[in-house]
Amino acid sequence: MKMKHHLFSLPLVLLLILTGHMSACSASAIQVGEDFDQGLYIGRHLEFLNEKDLFLILSGEWKVEPVYIEKMLSGELHSDGNMIFRVNHASQGYEARMEIMNTPQSIRVVRWGIEDLRRHEAYLKFKPIERSIPFLNFMPHSYWLRFQVQNNETSGIGLCLELDKHLFSILDLFYRTETGWKINRGDFIQNLNERSLPHRNLAFLFKADPGLNTYYLRVDSWLVDNVPLRIWTKDGFARHKVLDDTFQKVLIGIFLFIFAFNLFVYFIIRDISYLLLSLMTISGLVIHLAFSGVGFEFFWPKNSLIGLSVLIYAIPLSYMVSLQFSRAFIDTRLNTPGIDRIIRYVIWFLVALILLYIVLPASLAKMILALNLLLEYLFYLPVLIAAVKVTRSGNRSGVFLLIGIFMHYLSLLEWFLTSFDIIPYQFINYIHIKGASFLIILTLGLTHKIKTMQKSLTDLQQNRRQKPVTDTTRAKIQSIQNYLTENYAENLTRERLAEIAGISPDHLSRMFKQETGERISDFVNKIRIEKATKLLLESDEKVIAIAYEVGFGSLRTFNKVFLEITGRTPSEHRKQARGNPVQTDVK
Repeated sequence: MKMKHHLFSLPLVLLLILTGHMSACSASAIQVGEDFDQGLYIGRHLEFLNEKDLFLILSGEWKVEPVYIEKMLSGELHSDGNMIFRVNHASQGYEARMEIMNTPQSIRVVRWGIEDLRRHEAYLKFKPIERSIPFLNFMPHSYWLRFQVQNNETSGIGLCLELDKHLFSILDLFYRTETGWKINRGDFIQNLNERSLPHRNLAFLFKADPGLNTYYLRVDSWLVDNVPLRIWTKDGFARHKVLDDTFQKVLIGIFLFIFAFNLFVYFIIRDISYLLLSLMTISGLVIHLAFSGVGFEFFWPKNSLIGLSVLIYAIPLSYMVSLQFSRAFIDTRLNTPGIDRIIRYVIWFLVALILLYIVLPASLAKMILALNLLLEYLFYLPVLIAAVKVTRSGNRSGVFLLIGIFMHYLSLLEWFLTSFDIIPYQFINYIHIKGASFLIILTLGLTHKIKTMQKSLTDLQQNRRQKPVTDTTRAKIQSIQNYLTENYAENLTRERLAEIAGISPDHLSRMFKQETGERISDFVNKIRIEKATKLLLESDEKVIAIAYEVGFGSLRTFNKVFLEITGRTPSEHRKQARGNPVQTDVK
């Protein structure tokens, strides 16, 4: 009954840490008077029982050989190399048909269900759960859950029970009616129309009669998993579905827009980073569709297993594309060659994983998938180190990549905080929005990088357009500098200086700026102000006389230039310098 060839949890060691301590007190009943319009997670109202405890009691009633009982007690309710094992639904529960391979007349049938559970309930110890989101170890046994609803009204009330996740093996709801116990069956492999409610998550409508109502659930997942069960009013769940579907469509639209934008830019400028980012967008969208169940609800409603197949190949492929993009984005081959080599090794390892998925049998593929999911925590580490080094070198591209990596690990942190019951389950729905936000940040970063590169290219082209200064021209510029230093007080014109140098006025201006870094007029003004500062200190001449003496045609122009170069007026300079002898402030 378990689908052991799939894995959608963290490694067992990490998850077992999250399993809550169970107290001896009974779980409280859910009061119908509470507001369920926003959904109530009922973990603290649940009690759980490992199915092995039920099997231990029933094994004495099963008239079968020990090998079949051992198979049932093992919890591995699937075929193996020695036994063909099939689980079917029975009217009150389940039926296991077991047959030893190559052994005639070895078929044995074992049944168990809600009636067995109720009949032996006095000897079975249900334990309360202290977390709003239970964590259960399904290796190898399933669990029975029990909860109660207290309805103080005089009439029955319709409610909805939802498992707030898509990837889950089995969720069956047992409820009592006037004619006995009934079952609402929920199985991951059901198509959408076979489900009690046509929703991507397993969900059931049920009724709470007046008084105290007791319900049972049989749950089974792949390894260690959380069980986010919540109760809604019927109207509350209907509104939730509309809003959630709208949110998912908007999110898909954002993914598609980012993909189209980056692909469009790639075809314009032919930068491989934009192509890689568009591939990241599509792989991220595919993973979201498969993991969240949106794809099952809207694209492959007849076969939920398509989502599993999609995840098996899309997850390592998305890692590969992300690493290739990171290499191109911060140019690790040039900036961090040692780390770039490590990144390439990781990429080839991911290629090997994809090939192993193709050739390995399903029983071994789950081990490779477990390793692949563990890589979600590790594959960005070399990129993180490279991004830090690039950022410290002054390259702002590394900052954008660091923000993206931070968002990736923030989503993992939210998962842990949720699992420890520190924050509410899906408090900010971050895992769903992280992908789009991550891509938006990287798109902005890539746009910034391209603009920076274009500016650098423009500066380079301008430098190339500048004619090189020959030794002859350099000697002429030096002679003009000497001439200006000696004749700064004269009425100097560009034409007169060009005539002295023996070159055209435009060529003189261009070569003078290229050689000295400043214009001829600025060079002359600096010399004039430097002379004026000395005269202001060494003589009592009026400011206007000094202005004319150093070559300025008006007092107004002198004052303006003096202020620009020294930061103060001529009068202020004279007063401050005589009171506190200072050196010239000419910039």
